[in-house]
Amino acid sequence: MTRIDEKRLDKMFEIAGIKRDDLHDALRKMGRENLKKRDMKWSEDRPTTNYCYVVTEMVATYLAPEGSTTYKLRVDGYDTWHRFNRWPDGTVVDLTACQFDDHSLVDYSKAGRAGFMTPSPASRSRKLASLLRLGKPKRGSYLKQQQEKKRSLKSLAAKRVARDKQEWGPPSFTCDVAAPVVEQIEGFVVVRDDLLEGGSKRRFLERFVREVPQTEIVFGGINIYGKAQEALPLLTREYGKTCTLFMPKRNELHPLTKRAVEYGAKIVQVPNGMLPVCLARAREYAAADESRIDLPIGLDHPDVIREIGRLVRTQIEYTPSEVWCVASGGVLLRGLQCAWPDADFFAVQIGHKLKAAQVGRVRRLYVAPEKYNQPAKIPPPYPSLAEYDAKLWRFVREHASPGALIWNVA
Repeated sequence: MTRIDEKRLDKMFEIAGIKRDDLHDALRKMGRENLKKRDMKWSEDRPTTNYCYVVTEMVATYLAPEGSTTYKLRVDGYDTWHRFNRWPDGTVVDLTACQFDDHSLVDYSKAGRAGFMTPSPASRSRKLASLLRLGKPKRGSYLKQQQEKKRSLKSLAAKRVARDKQEWGPPSFTCDVAAPVVEQIEGFVVVRDDLLEGGSKRRFLERFVREVPQTEIVFGGINIYGKAQEALPLLTREYGKTCTLFMPKRNELHPLTKRAVEYGAKIVQVPNGMLPVCLARAREYAAADESRIDLPIGLDHPDVIREIGRLVRTQIEYTPSEVWCVASGGVLLRGLQCAWPDADFFAVQIGHKLKAAQVGRVRRLYVAPEKYNQPAKIPPPYPSLAEYDAKLWRFVREHASPGALIWNVA
């Protein structure tokens, strides 16, 4: 086990503009009572232990130059995410790196971008800055960026919903996928796209795959529990195109991924393939040939969203006053809002925290209690993907009105 080199650590403090002893003395004064949880590891000998969030936010708000970013990564044996700062030129500034007995476990190349929980610095970060006598936050700092982001969020959401409502133009072909089966189940109207091979994504991506001029569809945002990995190769096979999917390397392919291979998908497994890495590899691959097109994460393309609205208006005769669906990236949710502008929408978040611009005019967004890779604890009385759409039912059963429409993607 090797701790971080002292010279390297001193250089990071020099870049940040504070002294290591001053930071350690301030953290000792804050003590265990200012940790996120009192039972976390901490000692006066290692005062930076489990204080990386506070220190990183303090640096981002009071010390870092404009354009700096913050990152987080998992470290074996550590209680929570480890965070650090990165200067605009890419220099890593990790003022709590000395907490690790084995610094070789801290692989900064595997980190992903991270923000903070509140637009203004948390009370603990302000307290640390006060102990260090840093004065007011720097002009143009992280704080200013977060405040500007918060002010523009509502405007961005409104613009995105308006954009999604614009028509794509008349289709150049008739949709070959049959209209969805709609059934009454326990007083609710359920769209049964679990009966469609490839699920709703096959229905809504058909026009895009057929009309896009490129002959190879590339996607790096695969959710191994979702149906996009089935829908895309089904459609590319149908229209004489090819499909290449980038995903994290696994010891054994997920059953849905195996089915994608059967449908003709080329699978590229990425070692240590966190989502940003897979997306980057897919972009690089697509950029190397004009015959390839790289699809955005969540398949979040305005043409896809407008096609959802068009197809739902033409294929579903029922006009609901209340609509329920799960939301991973919010594409289906916003597409259904285009189709039924007068309905109230309710959604269940099943993955990362969604932004206002991703959910449009949802009336209420619930959060599934299960982790992303866990099956629903209260499954619905109809077939549904256990790690995906099935997580909607517990909230429908408790909160939905009689006659509400449930969209079951797969």
